[in-house]
Amino acid sequence: YRTSQEFAYVTSIRPTKLVKSDSPPPLAILSGYQTDGSGYLYAAVADTDWGTIHGKAK
Repeated sequence: YRTSQEFAYVTSIRPTKLVKSDSPPPLAILSGYQTDGSGYLYAAVADTDWGTIHGKAK
């Protein structure tokens, strides 16, 4: 897998917007909880050489 430091959190209360931040901003969309030690993860998107890719971020 690949990781990226260039991503934005997805936040929502209409309209949905992308927020670049070092930590989850208010209204960040919580994707779930991983039991592998990662903990809570939030919806995120990254602009890459292969296009815009959805993912998850701490």
